[in-house]
Amino acid sequence: MNTYRLLFGLLLVAIAIPLATLQPAVIPSQTATVPQQCQPTPDRPVAGGGDAAISGTVAQATENQSIVEINYTAREQPFLDELYITLPPGATLVNQSGFDSAGGQSLDARVQRGDQLTLRYALTKLGRAGATAFENMSYVAGSDWVIAPTPAHNGADTTLQPAGSGVIGANMLYLGNYTAQTRTVGCQNITLVVPAAADLDPKPKLDSLSGAARSVSVGSAYSTVRIFASPQPITAVGGFVPRSQNNILIEADAPLRSAENPWVHEYIHTRQAVYEGQNFTWFQEASATYYAARLSLEQGLISSAAYDAALAQNAQYDPSTDLATANAEEVAYRWGAVVLARLDAALIQRGHTLAGVFDTVNREGTTYADFEAQLAQRGLNDSQLNETRATVLDGDRPDPAPAYTSQWQWLPRPLLAQWPLLLMVPPFLLGVIGSILVGDELSTWFDAIRGAEREDSAEDDTTADDD
Repeated sequence: MNTYRLLFGLLLVAIAIPLATLQPAVIPSQTATVPQQCQPTPDRPVAGGGDAAISGTVAQATENQSIVEINYTAREQPFLDELYITLPPGATLVNQSGFDSAGGQSLDARVQRGDQLTLRYALTKLGRAGATAFENMSYVAGSDWVIAPTPAHNGADTTLQPAGSGVIGANMLYLGNYTAQTRTVGCQNITLVVPAAADLDPKPKLDSLSGAARSVSVGSAYSTVRIFASPQPITAVGGFVPRSQNNILIEADAPLRSAENPWVHEYIHTRQAVYEGQNFTWFQEASATYYAARLSLEQGLISSAAYDAALAQNAQYDPSTDLATANAEEVAYRWGAVVLARLDAALIQRGHTLAGVFDTVNREGTTYADFEAQLAQRGLNDSQLNETRATVLDGDRPDPAPAYTSQWQWLPRPLLAQWPLLLMVPPFLLGVIGSILVGDELSTWFDAIRGAEREDSAEDDTTADDD
């Protein structure tokens, strides 16, 4: 056996393993301002005990895990004796008792002390009812847990509490056993609700979410953001936020170390307004997608090459919908993110960042023309504005090159787009070569041992014959 050849093979394998798991370095954050002016968390219905006139107890139906049952009791005469309840998208009325009228997604009742009412609703697909709704998207349930939308309550003051263990949010609730961990970032509390059925390490998720809260000096922050981790896949998407509210539903195994980073993507949605101005609805998903990638890069969750590869992949997309008219279509995520990455890179060269424009957009209802005016005020020239306009309004493919960050940006775009696969080639080859060398030497060694054993056996046989 050639000992040097064996050691060289082991060395190649030893080099290949850390190369395959090499973690990127952290790059400086553009901003680091914790939320300082948080808006109150929506609190209708009030979660917990409270002293509201009407108390509702929320439970998962025993005969169907996808049905939520709420039993209301009027504990005292309400100051406003009319109770109005609206079922949000994702919920469909199954049956009710005690309400004066029920139609579609709405129920109402004139309530007196001692009255008892029951509402039962089933989880359904959300459809495409709103600008940020997705086809086939749904809430989720298991045999002893459910994550469901919370009905909207108006009129008589009402409080909700789970029948057993659970968490009630203003527009999302969880019933079942769970653990929860909270991080405080400035005036904001970020709470991760982990169902007992979910396999999840909360720390890296909360680290990333806290970093995002510090880095996004944009819009208004809610005083509380709750993230409900789903033990099951969410149809069509990895997570969602109901209309930019403060509750997030996300798959527990959604990736963190990726340019898509659904955890940061959905958090960004809690810091946005709803963009409905002309030619500007694409900004909702574009900004969440861009900042998910950018902040993942700043947090060291992805490398500069992986960031560039994501931009290259997004630019390769062939859309079937114009960016100007897109809401939640794929082009908004892909081309929209490239457009914003390019703009941010150009703004940084002029002493600004996209976050400044983003913040203004959040505070002022805007159209694409207003957005462009904000860019011009910060020094972008006609050429840069024309290139952006050509993509947004005319459908020209965006060039991600000005936003690239890595030393591999010289690669042709189709090749750079495949960077995650290219990255695995060197450690794979080293591992294969090392394994072959080690295997060959070990095989030679075993053959030598077996040969020696055969020789010993033959000598024993000869000695026996002589006797």
